[in-house]
This record gives sequence, structure tokens and C-alpha cells, in this order.
Amino acid sequence: MEKLLQILSERQSTGLKSMLVTVADSTAHVPRHAGSYMLVGEEGRLYGTIGGGLLEYRCIQLAKDMLTVCESGLRKFRLAPNEIADLGMTCGGDMEVLFTLWPDEERYAAVCARLVGLLSRHRECWWALPLDGSVPFAFEKRPEEFTHGQIRGRAAEGGKPCFVERLNTSARVCIFGGGHLAQELVPLLVHLGFRCVVTDDRPEFSAKELFPGAEEVLTADYSHLADSGIILQEQDCVCIMTRGHLGDTDCERFALKSQASYIGVVGSACKVAAVREKLLKEGYSHAELDRVNSPIGIDIHSETPAEIAVSIAAQLIEHRAKFII
Repeated sequence: MEKLLQILSERQSTGLKSMLVTVADSTAHVPRHAGSYMLVGEEGRLYGTIGGGLLEYRCIQLAKDMLTVCESGLRKFRLAPNEIADLGMTCGGDMEVLFTLWPDEERYAAVCARLVGLLSRHRECWWALPLDGSVPFAFEKRPEEFTHGQIRGRAAEGGKPCFVERLNTSARVCIFGGGHLAQELVPLLVHLGFRCVVTDDRPEFSAKELFPGAEEVLTADYSHLADSGIILQEQDCVCIMTRGHLGDTDCERFALKSQASYIGVVGSACKVAAVREKLLKEGYSHAELDRVNSPIGIDIHSETPAEIAVSIAAQLIEHRAKFII
């Protein structure tokens, strides 16, 4: 989303108008669902996708036509053969696509600037796109009409029906252990939009140049993490991948004292069992230890650090989609 807003800002600064194309609603069996975005200029697609294929091609052409006449609005598409608005696609389902003209005007620039500011400060951030294609809204709190955990949908804002979506939260992935796996995992997570904090007890594995995309890289004694200044919040995820069971035990103990929504630990069955047994003897319950995902990641028969990183990233994507605070 930061990239999309950056492009919008750059084009506005040079006097160019753009069309924000948003999947505002959809049924099953469509290429992309609500919350998919594409940016189109008079020269064609600039960024993002709403699923590719004939639908996207048709929307790009329509967006270019609407840019010419400075028009916005909601359009409906039926993705089934031999029906009204048929695009010759066989996947089936219906989509509502919102076309929001983004001209070189101060009120649009102000919305863009506020969104960029909220995202850069890692504040909870929402936007509302009026279905009539008029000026969007930016705000920090979930709409009153939304239920707990709902991140997108229809709601009224400024007296207008809108497509509303949360663009980010303050959640982080706190990674303990800066070895080869972490060095593969962090750039992948950053690319996927996760905020990463890396901690290792060895300076040579907690060097910032090893993790250029990380928000923070810290050197801290695993046995004194409570004094490190790291505060785990409910929306945070913890990935433990230290070099041995002693470090794992210290980090797992620290994580279990928090309300972190996800705790994952890398390790063999033997190491996992040893750490669990030790913590049970310390008084942790089975229910508490069942919060820990170990072995970490989705089972894709991964072997190399790069493959394991993919499996962990997949599990975190799944968790992010399910755990909404």
C-alpha cells in the first residue's frame, strides 16, 4: 500500500491524474476478492492488479476512458459466459469494481499525506472510498458498523456509502536469532508487508547490515530479555530460532509471559520436547505451552533455510489473515 500511495503522491506532484481501481465486492470463484487494488494512468496500468486476464484488461481500458472525461463510479461485472456484461471468462462469479479518480487537487493530496503519515508511524490506518467515486476519507479507528475483527466492508462515512478497509496495524514480527534462517526470513517478510524486529545475543549476528529491511536490530542477552526494552503486544508475532535449546528456552519463557498472538519455535522434535519438559517443570501448564507452534511453519517438506523461510512466512500470512485485533 505504501508503494501505491507513493506513486499517487509523485503523480500528483507533477500534475498527473490517476484512477484507483478497487475490487469493492465479489462472489466466489473470481480472480481477486474485495480489497484488491490497481492504479491506472492515461498511459495504462501503473501498479497493482485486480486479477489479470480479460477482466483486468477491460478495467484498464475503462479506467483510461474515465480518466479522459474525469469520471468516477462503481461498475459491475459478471464473470460467466453468455450473460450480461460477459467477459468471456469461465471462472464464474460477480465483481463490483470501484473507479476512484485521483486528480491533482489539494483535498486528494491531503488524504494521501495523512495515510502516508499514519503508515510511516505504524498507526492503525483505515480509508473509506465513497461508492460514487468522490474524495476518499482517512481515519484511525474501526467504523462503528464493523464487528470486532472485521477489516473491510461497506460502511457510511461522511454521509456516503463507502468501501472501507484497514490498511495496516501496529503488529510486528519479533525474531529471536539472527542466523542463516533469519537472514532468509526477514527480507521475505518485509516484502510481504510485515514489520520485523531481530534480536540476537551475538553482535556479529545482530548487525544492521544483515537485515536492511528490519525496523530494528538488537543485541540482547536472551536470559535478560525482560530488561532489553522489548515489549511484546497482543498483535505481535514471535519467531524463535536461536542457535540452541538454552536460547530457545529463554526466549520461549519471555514470549509466554506476554499476550503475543503467535509464538513459533524452530527446532527438531528432540529439542522441542526438551524445552517443553523444562518449562513444564518450571510450572508452565500444558495449555500455556500449547500456544507455541513447533515445529514452526507450514509443512511443505522444506529443507534449506530459504525453503523453511517460505514455510514460516506462509504460516504468518495465514495467522495475519485470521487474527485481527
